[in-house]
Amino acid sequence: MSEVLLVEIDFNDQTWYLSEEGFIGDNYYAPYLESSPELELGQIKGGYISVRIGNISIANRANDRSSPFSIFGGGYSKLISNPTTKIPIRIYWEQNQQSESIFTGTMYLQSFDVDKLDFIIEDDFEDVDLLDSVEDIKSDLTEISTISIKGLGVVSGDNLAEVLAPDHGLSTGDRINVINSSIANFNTPEGSTLGDRRSITKVDDNFFRYKLDTATTSTQPSGVYSLKRLQKKNVPFSFGRVTREKGLIQTEDGTEGTRGFAYANPQLKIASDFSGTLVPIQLFDDGVLVGSNDTNQVKRTLPSGGVNLTGISVSYDVITITTSADHGLIAGDVIQLTGATPAVINNNDIMTGYVVIDAPSTTTFNIFNNAEFSDTPSVSSATITHQGEYFGSGRLPTAETIFSRSTDNTTSTTDGTVLLGTALVSGESKNGSTIADFFAFIANKLNIPSVDFSQAPNASSVNLQLWETRQTKVLDFAGELAISANYLFEIRNDIIKVIDRGFEPTEFISIANYDIISVSYKMPNPIKAIRSSWNVNVVNATQIPAQLDEREESVMITNLQSGEIRDITYSTKDIEEQRSILNSIKEVLNKPVITVDIGGIRSDIKVGNRIKFNREEDGVTVDMNVKTINFRFDNLQTQVAGDGIIKLIEQDDVY
Repeated sequence: MSEVLLVEIDFNDQTWYLSEEGFIGDNYYAPYLESSPELELGQIKGGYISVRIGNISIANRANDRSSPFSIFGGGYSKLISNPTTKIPIRIYWEQNQQSESIFTGTMYLQSFDVDKLDFIIEDDFEDVDLLDSVEDIKSDLTEISTISIKGLGVVSGDNLAEVLAPDHGLSTGDRINVINSSIANFNTPEGSTLGDRRSITKVDDNFFRYKLDTATTSTQPSGVYSLKRLQKKNVPFSFGRVTREKGLIQTEDGTEGTRGFAYANPQLKIASDFSGTLVPIQLFDDGVLVGSNDTNQVKRTLPSGGVNLTGISVSYDVITITTSADHGLIAGDVIQLTGATPAVINNNDIMTGYVVIDAPSTTTFNIFNNAEFSDTPSVSSATITHQGEYFGSGRLPTAETIFSRSTDNTTSTTDGTVLLGTALVSGESKNGSTIADFFAFIANKLNIPSVDFSQAPNASSVNLQLWETRQTKVLDFAGELAISANYLFEIRNDIIKVIDRGFEPTEFISIANYDIISVSYKMPNPIKAIRSSWNVNVVNATQIPAQLDEREESVMITNLQSGEIRDITYSTKDIEEQRSILNSIKEVLNKPVITVDIGGIRSDIKVGNRIKFNREEDGVTVDMNVKTINFRFDNLQTQVAGDGIIKLIEQDDVY
């Protein structure tokens, strides 16, 4: 029986075939491996399974023309001058003329001496940022290094200027501000019809253009003017149902073009994304609902339909208005009051209006009194215009933007309202809602074509609720989420394999006792309880006007009478669903961890596999799920570890 380790690397526009001893197969594998590599696969980032330990040493034979890192082919110089270059590597185990793939990834140079070159082995794909970024209208302006501004005159009906700015890093649509130019045409002054922050059109990495108020063909070098750009900030990541979440990035402030605020859409579904019941996007100003794409929330007036205004009273800072019938108002509604006496009570500004603090009954509602008067108030001749929360057909949310509510949501006007406090949003994420949706999103983000849920059959029924405002890497985020939801995943051969830690496959691999070198058993640590906590934003109607409070919610399940309380990061803000997740985690944490050394290189065993064996020396039967694999090529052993069940041997036969 022949057993040999084979390594292939792609370097310097060539594939190199390496082994510890010369081997002839489909190709000749030259004896350039200095020693057997180390390779251990297991959890490295929460639930993400990848290379935990990985290194390989290749003989340093710079003067050998057949070496991949020879001075004659330029390989040695290329390696030393670019040590962080990722070199594709493939590891195979050849046994009885059958080659089994062990690992596919990359390696990079860690160190070298006269005898050998030491490399670190890792996975073969690049991680990416989780959050996208957009310009924040409220952010500071940042200076851009430029060489000159050149007027292009009139181009296709537009007055244009072209800026020479090497490696400017701008994209079409980004906005700039120009001041202090001695050629006034180049400036972007406040009050201009084009605005003081002009959108640019990217020509290439070194040039961009912007519109001028007045055409010119003059040129001005840098040093005279100041050209700045708006800073970009990260748009929050949403997943599942989100409720009153902070961190929206404001993209419009009403100073340019149409009036009103606008915010970058944090991937929430718009009306056209729903095939069934609409989950409306809701925009809040602190604790006050000020926008919805529910078409039922439109503008209306009182009195109407038999509803008359019958009374008004003032108590300190609260005005209470009484109606003859159901007024249909709720806390957060915006109204305009006209025709009341004294006149100072009226609010004639349709942009802001009064905010309904609360509605104690169907015939009374309260608003905040922001006026001083001594006369007895009256609403006998008054009219209340209920603005409604509907955004209006002219300011409905898009895939990119959530606009503030229209000033008149019964028309198609593009003028909108302003927000006075912190903007918050509710809705349903277009990124998905379940574990299955989440890993489909991760696959798309990393350009991985396929996801394998064969060891996670319940992935489509586990719901998540996520809101992330901090920039992080996709794999880091996915790893932390996976472990908090009781899942693992690995990426091999362009497939994300998702593993439910609590799932027990029906198929298993039997290990004969004579193939086992040693076994160790680690009992679980005593855990008193498992707990998750999170913060929610709730409306405080006792404050005038209504404000937003932050409240902590939590769920805890008991396990033992003593021990530690284990905190688990939440994966949903639904208490019962989070409780179910914690129960599944508890079952895993209460299992022992078994480590078994098996003779031979077992390339047939994968992470997530179920294995069974009788350990006669210990008098036990073991049924375990593999979570870690360590290939020990130097002594031809495979070590696997994972959680499982240990029972006394009830039969002599191996499965």
